Amino acid sequence: MKTISLIIVFLFQCSILFSQNRALKLNLANTVIGLPTIQFESVLKNKICYQLGFARFKRQDINNYFPSISINNRPYSPNVRKGLFVLDVRYYLSKKAMSGFYFAPHGYSYIPTYKNFGIGGNIGYQKLFKRHFLINLGGGISYEFQSNFKSFETNVPRIIVSVGYSW
Repeated sequence: MKTISLIIVFLFQCSILFSQNRALKLNLANTVIGLPTIQFESVLKNKICYQLGFARFKRQDINNYFPSISINNRPYSPNVRKGLFVLDVRYYLSKKAMSGFYFAPHGYSYIPTYKNFGIGGNIGYQKLFKRHFLINLGGGISYEFQSNFKSFETNVPRIIVSVGYSW
């Protein structure tokens, strides 16, 4: 898992140095339910971007918001999961990346244990206003697994309502 973390840090550093199109966003839908999520999106190629996200669990009783999540048939405990890292690769259907309809496979892992991970996909629409401000609306679904690939049998819906700034 440390290798994956190093790859993510490397991609982030390269995008800061070499990319001309970047955005920093806040997912308002996650913030409302106690999971503030900051996302960094960067263009890789024309129509293709990657997005790194970091979320921090804020509320102590997250079971009120995600009652179906369990680990080994036990309810989720906020002491086990402090936050998560998310990596999306977005494919835009428009002529240019970072604006228009997109679909995106994603993967994530919980911090600090890295013993659980999830994969899934998103669809959505992102609109860029005056070259700098953006709104992102979308949704998707994820499936969570243990590190030994035993499924939690949990589908986690993903709601995306983000605002951000692009440069």
